[in-house]
Amino acid sequence: MVILRSKIPDIDIPTVGIYQFIFPDEKNVSDDKDDKTVFIDGLTDKKLTLNELKSNSKKFAAGLQDKINFKRGDVLSIFSPNQVDYVTVIFGTIAAGGVVSPANPTYTVEEYTFQLKDSGSSVIVTHPLFLQVAVKAATAAKIPESNIFLFGDEKINEILPYTSLFGDREAIPLEYTPEEVKNTTAYICYSSGTSGKQKGVETTHYNVVANVLQISKVEIETNSDMVYVGVLVYLIPFFFFLCEHYLNEY
Repeated sequence: MVILRSKIPDIDIPTVGIYQFIFPDEKNVSDDKDDKTVFIDGLTDKKLTLNELKSNSKKFAAGLQDKINFKRGDVLSIFSPNQVDYVTVIFGTIAAGGVVSPANPTYTVEEYTFQLKDSGSSVIVTHPLFLQVAVKAATAAKIPESNIFLFGDEKINEILPYTSLFGDREAIPLEYTPEEVKNTTAYICYSSGTSGKQKGVETTHYNVVANVLQISKVEIETNSDMVYVGVLVYLIPFFFFLCEHYLNEY
């Protein structure tokens, strides 16, 4: 049997969780780079600095834990188009020890209900434009309205903005043993469902860290034509599995 190997050398993959991989200096004193803008919403021009992302994600994690009893392994579904606050919810959920299950915001009630049930989601963060579908799907999946939250700052009926969860404290991001890193699910992303029901794919912390490093290594070793100028335009939806990886890379 012939074993085919890549021409690119093997890489070392650290056995750390996604949050610790993205923010390796979390325990160190903040420096000037923390004040740099890392995300800009192309429609609203709202900006998010690295320091804001760190702080807001940990406050969101604290709120999940303290206000709605969100526990390690619980699943949070994001039902929204791309926007700058999307990443705060992702990393806040990861910091709290949860699992992120992004969903296609164009889903029908039936399609979204299926994903909520199949993924075991217990919390939803959605966009105001898609609230009606989210509420109906949540009802069908037996998720209480008190566990539905909105992007933005406005309360609609009894549905509160996700920032209402921000705690007075910043949660200490959950850390994992090397074995847990390899076996703990971080994302449940779904296929398009073109050949039947959409299928959820569980991706571990180790999977994501490995894939991000692999992508980075290939781009460097192959002399990729990609030019790093400090700005990356995201055109693909954040709920795509590929985009979840790139959100962790850049």
